[in-house]
Amino acid sequence: HALALRWLEKLLPSLPAGGWLVEVGCSREIIEGQHSTAQLAGFARRHGLPFAGIDLDPENINALRRELGEQGRRWVCGKGEEVLASWKEPIAALYLDAYDFWHRSHSEIREEVYRTAYGTGINDEACQQIHLIAAQEGSKRMQAGGLLAIDDTWLEAGAWTGKGALAVPWLLE
Repeated sequence: HALALRWLEKLLPSLPAGGWLVEVGCSREIIEGQHSTAQLAGFARRHGLPFAGIDLDPENINALRRELGEQGRRWVCGKGEEVLASWKEPIAALYLDAYDFWHRSHSEIREEVYRTAYGTGINDEACQQIHLIAAQEGSKRMQAGGLLAIDDTWLEAGAWTGKGALAVPWLLE
């Protein structure tokens, strides 16, 4: 999110008015330097952009609503790829940090949220597919010159991996 914010700062003067800064997959743990939702929402407020936080977990959305407030913000509980499919407002910047890729540190509670919502535990294939769909849906509403960023994505041996393994090649094409 720090890199996305640096790029957004550079792009801000050229963005058309009225676009939203949208985060799909909001912060759950408040870890110093990693609370992307607070940083993105704060950036939006400082620059007069409306902010939307979309997350699958209703408890998380309610906690963020209490912590960060509602003025100039929209909090949406739902699957990011589905919410973006029906999103009506123009998007200036979209930060995708939704369905996690698999690693050993996921709690049983988090695994259960995914099993309940998607019918499967956390896995790389679903993670990458969901980020592809979210990128496709979000790009339909993206303003010219806007920014679409995907968390936890990197090049490895010449191939994109992590959350954006499918979305980045599609976006580049």
